Amino acid sequence: MILNSVQNGPLVWPTVVEEDGTTRTKRYEEISVAEKLQADCDLKATNIVLQGLLLDVYAIVNHHKVAKRYGTELSFLCKARHCHYQEKECKLYDEFDKPVQAKTKFLNSLPPEWSKFVMDVKLARDLHTTNYDQLYSYLEQHEAHANETRLMRE
Repeated sequence: MILNSVQNGPLVWPTVVEEDGTTRTKRYEEISVAEKLQADCDLKATNIVLQGLLLDVYAIVNHHKVAKRYGTELSFLCKARHCHYQEKECKLYDEFDKPVQAKTKFLNSLPPEWSKFVMDVKLARDLHTTNYDQLYSYLEQHEAHANETRLMRE
């Protein structure tokens, strides 16, 4: 019933004609058990949809009483959701590039006696896939040679 509510819109509430000839929507207490069940499912469907919205999109559609009226707002939501995913993807790439930048900064800050090994790392290893442990292990293997180079320069 929840899926039906999302796909086909909420229950169209029955109306009642008052004694003075005016028409009004029935109150919850006045509808049948089946209609109450559908109304409850409509409310759950609306809440599910609203929970999936971004906060700024939610602010736009928050003033509507039923999911059926979302129309253009929901199409906007889909576009906003796509933009949100693109934004997240860009942030992930940025976060991924930060460790690479940190590794490069670390390598560039090493003393001159490490320059040969730094060049080897930059040319032979992919800093995107090399983690800090692998980088440290590689440099540790060549520490004795770097120290020897430093002593010769001194």
